[in-house]
Amino acid sequence: MELEIILMYCICDDVIKQEKIKEDVQCKLTTAEVILTGLVAHRYFAGNMQTTRKFMFDHMYISYNLSKSRLNRRLHAFPKQILDKILKKLSKGFHRNEFAIDSFPVAVCKNIRINRCKIYKSKKHRGFCASKNEFYFGIKPMVIASTAEEIIEFKLFPASMHDAKAIKNMDLDLTSNSKIYADKAFNDYKYEEKIRNGKNIYLMPIRKSNSKKKNSTFVNCLIRKKRKIIETIFSQINALMPKSIHAITAKGFELKVAFFIMAFAFKNALLRVAT
Repeated sequence: MELEIILMYCICDDVIKQEKIKEDVQCKLTTAEVILTGLVAHRYFAGNMQTTRKFMFDHMYISYNLSKSRLNRRLHAFPKQILDKILKKLSKGFHRNEFAIDSFPVAVCKNIRINRCKIYKSKKHRGFCASKNEFYFGIKPMVIASTAEEIIEFKLFPASMHDAKAIKNMDLDLTSNSKIYADKAFNDYKYEEKIRNGKNIYLMPIRKSNSKKKNSTFVNCLIRKKRKIIETIFSQINALMPKSIHAITAKGFELKVAFFIMAFAFKNALLRVAT
């Protein structure tokens, strides 16, 4: 645990310095310490900030114990692209060329409470999860991970957005000649050709039965085997999450989901370092 917290802080602090983010002279906690507290909360305490801030101060990981409300305001205030930079720095030394991509559902409330939901109200947040064969109301994080369980990139989208459309908003900052294994939802011949010619990245989805560009049985079996890792990752991320994520605003809800994904990324990175 201590080693993981030190790793979190070092990477956060390095990114803050690289981005040249200026700290207010009145701040009693640095931005790196604030992000660290958020990561620890979602890694070890199911997102409970009250318990985390007490733990961090009592064990002298932070020098000042901010109030819960002030800590939440600080977490909401830092630039959200910082999390992307932290993840990119964390995954910098992996050097992989085989990846899997998929999305998973995160419901903001039970279906019966949709009409009373104050976080999201738009119909675009009502989606369908094919693997569970059920509708849900919330968001869908799309994750790109290596076949060694290392998260490379993720973004959050409304639940109704189709996977084939959502992937077009991903950065796909991968090494040249990389392969991305995907399920049937990602079939898009034009986009496959675009990233193959533009970025030298090969998107390899499982083909539908009526597809014009069919894969051989061997290739489909290979893709199914390679992309299973992404389902394992989703199971582990869901294991970190509580049954219901407490949030007041959409921004707060999405921030918590992002922190849970980041918490898993750090957990897995430490396992790689240890082995």
